[in-house]
Amino acid sequence: MKKKDISKEAELSFLILKSEVELYFGNFDESIRLADLVLKKNEGLDNLLLRVDALTWRAVSLYWNGRISECLETIEKGRTTISAAKNLPAKAIAKRKAQFQTWQALIVIQLGDFEKGLELAIEASSFAERSEYKNVICFNLVIIGECYAKLGEHERCKEYAEKALSIATELGNKFLLAFCHLMLTRVFNWIRESEKVEELFKKSLSFAEEVGSKMLFVFKNDFGNFYRNNFQFDKALKYLHEALEVAPLLRYMTNAIIGEAYYMKYDLEQARDYYLKSLKFCEEMNDRYVLPVTLSGLIEISIELNDFTKAKKYLNRLKELSEEPGFERIDYNYRYASISPESKWRSQ
Repeated sequence: MKKKDISKEAELSFLILKSEVELYFGNFDESIRLADLVLKKNEGLDNLLLRVDALTWRAVSLYWNGRISECLETIEKGRTTISAAKNLPAKAIAKRKAQFQTWQALIVIQLGDFEKGLELAIEASSFAERSEYKNVICFNLVIIGECYAKLGEHERCKEYAEKALSIATELGNKFLLAFCHLMLTRVFNWIRESEKVEELFKKSLSFAEEVGSKMLFVFKNDFGNFYRNNFQFDKALKYLHEALEVAPLLRYMTNAIIGEAYYMKYDLEQARDYYLKSLKFCEEMNDRYVLPVTLSGLIEISIELNDFTKAKKYLNRLKELSEEPGFERIDYNYRYASISPESKWRSQ
């Protein structure tokens, strides 16, 4: 078909698909560029479905790129656009709502608000069912499982991960199969079945490599964390550095895990350097998930280095966080740091 025979809507639909594919390949800048192009070219058409799709892939790519404030602004625009979508095919609207809100849920939990993420994901599940798109239903189940894992409800995580795995297997969708296997590692890691966790991680990465989804390589961060917890520090650092190469977003989280790996090796200077990198990015993106862990690590290292002034500074910041509404679990980090065996430094 010649270009002149293609309608403008068909051309923009193709660009939307390309933006989504570039996201999965880990080409986040290109995904954003294509989404922006669609938003610009769509101004004359004012096609709400195209606008929602473009805002969805733009928001997700901005997130993985670590441009959090822009991501959240794009999510807000997406929410406004979806609420205005009326008199359109019901299944098409349901698909967009489910897709958009499920990704939003993933972003929200990664930023530390697990309860809100679960609320969004469960609400999105009704839209997913109405859409009858099995890919969307499966992805939504995966993210609900991830929400429950973050909340420590591992039996619920397993329930949703297995439902999702059944659908992904039926579809033969290797991208979703990679995600499902990754979610199941949460369950087996919790019950300390290390061999099973390693097997699932390797399957997940194998599926990701088969389809060329570099986006899924961000979860090498989880693989690195697994090896760190098993005191295999060289393997841990290998996977953690590989994860950092994929997505700038991970700088807040992966630097903290690398810091902890060096701390466990008792390389205090290296540990402090990576924790400080994590602290910088956590504060920039207003993170409340990794930040308390990073501060706790910096408190311990400062004590080891006899730098009690810095230790007090980090403890005071942790205290501020513990007083924020909706983040009661941070209070645990603060109370633990306050009563740790080294607490004698607090009076110095």
